Amino acid sequence: MDYKKEEGKNFSIKGDKEVKVIKYAPNGDLEIQDIKWNKNGFRKIERLNRKEYMVVSTGEVKEYQFREEKGENGLRRSMKKLNQILKNNFDGAENELFITLTAEKDVTDFWEMKAKFQQWWRKMKREYKDLEFVAILEKHTDRNSWHIHTLVKAIEHKRLYIPNNKVEKIWGYGFTKTSRIINKPTANDIKEDYRMAYKDKITEKFGIDKVINYMCKSKTKEEIPVCERCYYKSNGIKMPIPQKIRYDETRQQMGQEYKLKKQYTSLIRDARTKGIVNKVKTEIWTKKQ
Repeated sequence: MDYKKEEGKNFSIKGDKEVKVIKYAPNGDLEIQDIKWNKNGFRKIERLNRKEYMVVSTGEVKEYQFREEKGENGLRRSMKKLNQILKNNFDGAENELFITLTAEKDVTDFWEMKAKFQQWWRKMKREYKDLEFVAILEKHTDRNSWHIHTLVKAIEHKRLYIPNNKVEKIWGYGFTKTSRIINKPTANDIKEDYRMAYKDKITEKFGIDKVINYMCKSKTKEEIPVCERCYYKSNGIKMPIPQKIRYDETRQQMGQEYKLKKQYTSLIRDARTKGIVNKVKTEIWTKKQ
């Protein structure tokens, strides 16, 4: 079946509805999702391992059918998971950096670029032992060559400083760009970017929301081989753990400490029948300053 995602009209979540809640570790932000399944829509499945899944309604175990190219729905789900992982581990603290690795000579082979990244990371860990990372590989829009974006953080230190010229030396294959990550950039931060380029050899500052949105783009990842992940992470990166709880209980626990940051509704429509098979309301709540 072919499904299309579109924006829908927001609706109020009923207090007695069981919702999925994710609390992100760095800043305590809450993501609440109310999923309205159409009984004639998707089959509900449970992933068992990389090769098999179970149809919940029947208990039948089936194997995933892999295609030559990544499907739009699968890529979208991967980017949603990546978004949650990034939010759970990065919040624009001083122990975080955003690094881009580009090869001087075009690298058209995905696995070659992946191997270069793994080599670079082993060398980085020898120099900075408390680093953790989340990385993506994507194609340049103007040249047929892979490059890498990675968010890194220091676990044991409150501030992370790595000169870009050192990153480039360890990389050894071409141009690198090392940027400071902050929570909410101001106009002064933009002016300071140019001074930092000479002082710290860190080229500029980016707000963490901008970096996360940039890394979670689907458009530049369609050519990732179907047998490969859309993102990579080190062992110290913590996965967000969703909970299922009644909406009114969640709101009671939040009390007056939280405010609604944004809300949106996504509709999943069957491209053949035009019927809506899934409706998802998402609320993002943030702690008051």
